[in-house]
Formats: sequence, structure tokens, C-alpha cells
Amino acid sequence: DLIYSASQDRTIKVWRPSDGVMCRTLQGHGHWVNSMALSTDYATRIGSWDPALQGKAQCNDPVTVYNKYKGAGEEFMVSGSDDFTLFLWNPAKSNKPVCRMTGHQQLINQVII
Repeated sequence: DLIYSASQDRTIKVWRPSDGVMCRTLQGHGHWVNSMALSTDYATRIGSWDPALQGKAQCNDPVTVYNKYKGAGEEFMVSGSDDFTLFLWNPAKSNKPVCRMTGHQQLINQVII
């Protein structure tokens, strides 16, 4: 469990919620970081509602549903910046980007997975 914050200082900070300690700084963007998206965002958005049970009465444990839909792989993050780039990260393991993605001609306002 980690908390992420993006800033005009061109970095993403990774925090441990258990004690509030900043455990990692992700650097690479050349300008403000405007947006971040996690690969587990879908699982977080659906909460305790399980799409597999659509049309049926539901009373699900949110953690169980999250673990079911987040996937077996590691959580990854994509960040978007005013520098027209996207970065792919594995924030739980490294402060180095997995890759840099280019192609936009203007700043990136939103990233959605």
C-alpha cells in the first residue's frame, strides 16, 4: 500500500501510509507532472461492486473484489506532464522509469488506464 503525489517540482513522491514516510522520489519529467494513473485504478473504482455478479444482489468485501480485479501482476503507474511526455513506472520497486513515451505536441492533462 502506497500513496503517490505529483508536483510542479517535476517529481512524483511515493509515501508509506503506515508511518507517513516518503520512501521514494520518481524523477524524469522535464516540467510539471499533471496526471497519474495506476494500473489498479479500475479495481479501486468498482469498490465492492463485482461486475461478474451484475443483476444479482451484492454484498461484497471491497478488499476481496479489489484483489480479484487488480490482476496478478505488479501495479504500475503512468504519469503525464507539461513536457509532452508520458512515463511508465513500477513505483513499488524502482525510482527509475520503465520507459518514456512521446508523441503529444502539447501538454498532457489527463492519463487514464
